[in-house]
Amino acid sequence: MTLLEIITLSRNQVDEATAALFTTADVLVWVNAAQRDIAAKSGCIEAVTVHSTVANSRFVTLTSGDKVNHVEYVDDAGTILAMGGSEIIFKDVEDDYLKFINDGIYSYNAYNISVPYPDYLPTRITPHHLGHVTLRDSNAPQYWFQWGNSIVIEPTPTAIYTLNVYTSGYPLTVLATDSEVPEIPTEFHDLIPLYVVMMCKLKQKYFQDAAMKYAEYIANLQLAINKYSRKSALRMSDIRLPDSKVGR
Repeated sequence: MTLLEIITLSRNQVDEATAALFTTADVLVWVNAAQRDIAAKSGCIEAVTVHSTVANSRFVTLTSGDKVNHVEYVDDAGTILAMGGSEIIFKDVEDDYLKFINDGIYSYNAYNISVPYPDYLPTRITPHHLGHVTLRDSNAPQYWFQWGNSIVIEPTPTAIYTLNVYTSGYPLTVLATDSEVPEIPTEFHDLIPLYVVMMCKLKQKYFQDAAMKYAEYIANLQLAINKYSRKSALRMSDIRLPDSKVGR
């Protein structure tokens, strides 16, 4: 969907085919704000980039604004190993599911915290875990967390290692000409007019209408996130079509 198509659809919904109350400048600001809001809430601008560690440094620098979702270590043989820290969604599990993991190494004391090895459970670590995590017999990267525009690695790399970094980014350009297309995926384009109409209602001081349009926007954004962005194993109940009993 081009910028012109987005603007036309938005104006049709507020019954203003040509600029009057809602100026072109207003609509452009709202379209770009919508794209940024959708990208931030959904993480839909995804990329996989290759980075290298620096010997004797925990920090791997990223592009400003990137949100890290997953990191893999690529060894010298080309084998890809998942590193602990991924944002994985677990469904239908107890809050204390760790205690049910047979090799879960579920223990803690004042000096060390033991966590499952990567590939078994995507455990998150935080700064106070550094130097206190039970590791495999290797100096290769095993765990990570994001800190600002950097990935922090545990243990501290003693050499240069290759990492695959899965990120969610932010729109880098501002839409301004009619032929331009939003950076967010096509599946999310239909959400932009909903946001623009909500802002139109705010400018008109129709606050109840604006609240209703925002609720519609958020509901549809959540559906799009569930369908296109969320990375989780589906249960049968997630994909089974409802049984239609209309007229029975």
